[in-house]
Amino acid sequence: MKKVRMLSLLVLALAAGPALAEFQVGDRVECNWKNGGRYYSGKVGAKDGGKLFIQYDDGDKEHTTHGKCRHLNVPTGPMEKGSRVICNWKGGGTWYPGVIAEKTGDAVFIHYNDGDKEHTKLSMCKPR
Repeated sequence: MKKVRMLSLLVLALAAGPALAEFQVGDRVECNWKNGGRYYSGKVGAKDGGKLFIQYDDGDKEHTTHGKCRHLNVPTGPMEKGSRVICNWKGGGTWYPGVIAEKTGDAVFIHYNDGDKEHTKLSMCKPR
């Protein structure tokens, strides 16, 4: 009987999906921005019951629910040509996602997801 009860709880947890995912302040996440179907990366800035306050990498902020977010696995390996990154656009403090199109030493050429391109330094980027 104990095994059946534990199996039932496991099935319920799996069926609930991300709604039961435990998020902590500081966790890297991707969330469904304003429930529009597009996910953007950021971090959990605060928690309040079933609500999360998300600080997005591009500077936007939003209160949302657990079910609209998923954990973001941040790669720890080297950033090379083809790596997905977020970079500090023109050093202005706003971060946007993109891909390293070229890399020579610390110099990189970024193709941003929104179509913009920029020559910058690797130190202005983080893995995504």
